[in-house]
Amino acid sequence: MRKFKAFSLLEVAISLTIIGIITMSIVKGLQLLHDAKLEKTTSQIENIKIAIENFKNTYNQIPGDYSGFAFGNSNQGNDNGIIDENEEKFFWEHLEQAELINKKQRSPIIGGIFTVKNYEGQNFIIFSGPKGKPFLSLKDALKIKNKIDGTIELNYGSVKLVTTKFIKDNELDHNQKYNLYIEFP
Repeated sequence: MRKFKAFSLLEVAISLTIIGIITMSIVKGLQLLHDAKLEKTTSQIENIKIAIENFKNTYNQIPGDYSGFAFGNSNQGNDNGIIDENEEKFFWEHLEQAELINKKQRSPIIGGIFTVKNYEGQNFIIFSGPKGKPFLSLKDALKIKNKIDGTIELNYGSVKLVTTKFIKDNELDHNQKYNLYIEFP
């Protein structure tokens, strides 16, 4: 009769422990990569806000709305202090032509898109998923808000969490996806 060699219980336990350690390392590594992309995207938002301030300080108007801007192919706004619907496309072009940002800075590292819009008289940089759909988890949205505003209180600061409407503290939902609206003057 042939004798079959089998793994001992100890060998199986050691193998499972090694597989577990490798799996945990991969998961932790992916989380670190995600956090780094989130941090980079937050820096991009802060750089865009700085570029807007620099544009305002130089031209006394906001990008997209400035009528006296005549660099390259840039079109002109109407100087009313509001990003009107027809001026949204000029916003990025004005910042690029003034050499305050480049095309690469317009694409969030973590995914999604940056757009600009006026909502009820307030100008916003909008960080959203493709076609404007909410895509950030509550945890990620609050991390970005905390980094930019120094608080996760929804009633304070320039960063607003949005689903299909602006969210208040008592309306947070961990299962919901969010866009960010970042105010700028």
